[in-house]
Amino acid sequence: MGPAAVDDVDPSQPRRDYLFERVVDQVSRRLFAGGLLCGLSCAGGGGSLQQRGPGPAMSRWAVARGLAERWTRRTRPEQVPWRWDGAIGMLGLARLAAWSAADSEPWAAFIADYFRHHHRSAVRMPDHCAPALAAVAARSLLGEPAVTQYTATIAQFLHAQPRNALGALDHLGVRTTLAALYPASIWIDSLMMYALPAAVLGRVLDEPALTDFGHAQPSIFARVLQDPSTGLFRHAYLHERGTTRPTEPVFWLRGNGWVAAALVDMLEHPHETSAANRVIFRRLCSALMSRQRSNGWWPTVIGDERTYSEASGTALVGYALAKGARLGLLPSPARLAAAKAMDGLVARLRPTRSGLSLPGVSGPTVPVGRSGYAAVPRRRDLDYGVGAVLMLAVELGAHCEQVEYGCNQEEVLETTP
Repeated sequence: MGPAAVDDVDPSQPRRDYLFERVVDQVSRRLFAGGLLCGLSCAGGGGSLQQRGPGPAMSRWAVARGLAERWTRRTRPEQVPWRWDGAIGMLGLARLAAWSAADSEPWAAFIADYFRHHHRSAVRMPDHCAPALAAVAARSLLGEPAVTQYTATIAQFLHAQPRNALGALDHLGVRTTLAALYPASIWIDSLMMYALPAAVLGRVLDEPALTDFGHAQPSIFARVLQDPSTGLFRHAYLHERGTTRPTEPVFWLRGNGWVAAALVDMLEHPHETSAANRVIFRRLCSALMSRQRSNGWWPTVIGDERTYSEASGTALVGYALAKGARLGLLPSPARLAAAKAMDGLVARLRPTRSGLSLPGVSGPTVPVGRSGYAAVPRRRDLDYGVGAVLMLAVELGAHCEQVEYGCNQEEVLETTP
């Protein structure tokens, strides 16, 4: 994901100097290695994956509750951004609240306050559509009228935003500063951030045009970004230049996790595109399952054992595998791979008095090569990392057989400040 701030620019001005692309291509290694580029858009302490977690004995409910308690205690709803990163945190929290309605009151209030504060915020680029996912996931808590109100500007944006020559939306928008600094392009993040919201909103609001638009996007992206040899996705396609970023066969984990998670959620609801989307999904998941590390994680550059294990992408892939197996889209070993991912994540959680802390989440990431991905700093408790793990925990805990991990959450919370 790119930086969050956007401003209108004059689209009549020629875009001669793509400064952002030059910076990324020419000096990303230095910037990322020093933590400078990520430092522009994410903050927080790092987390070593060499540290021991709370042990292999915690129920999925306790894991989810511990993560949610720490996240909601350490931030206020109005501080959670109205864009992709905050939206995925809210999506995980909404699914957790829906899983256990008896314990959902504080989380329901947190979610409602988030939408009351933010829902009139401007929607200027596709990344700003992701909050619709959380609103729909929380509709039993918010009520149908509130969901319609909170997603109105997002639906309007999805209807009105110009389609590019591919029939997709440019990742950085059209009338934004970032669109003037980087070539017109689609990024795989967008399948989660605008394609899935379009499909979901179209179904909930009874707007078939939105539904059809959302479900059509995976084939568009796969045609130019899914590698024919591996089934994995490159990060971005510069459609006016006809080239990918990266150009070499380098595959970013979290981006492929976004694709897998978006696809499995779309495939839950039959559509005329389902047959084609199933093929894309199964090819991707087969490639991911064959590249899982022995510790349950995936490396931030898939298949590159020199790169670090990354938490958010591991959780997203695990979620897609678990749900895909439950829906009969994937064979039963996919569920085992998802449980192995959950085990690996639990082993690295850090207990604190306010809840469980998640280390090892890579910061916001732009399309670069292997060295750039490998040098993105890891942070602790980033919104989208917590949200992704909540999604996985709920999927395994609410829909798959319960596997107890052991330790008691109340005991964990007392161990570390």
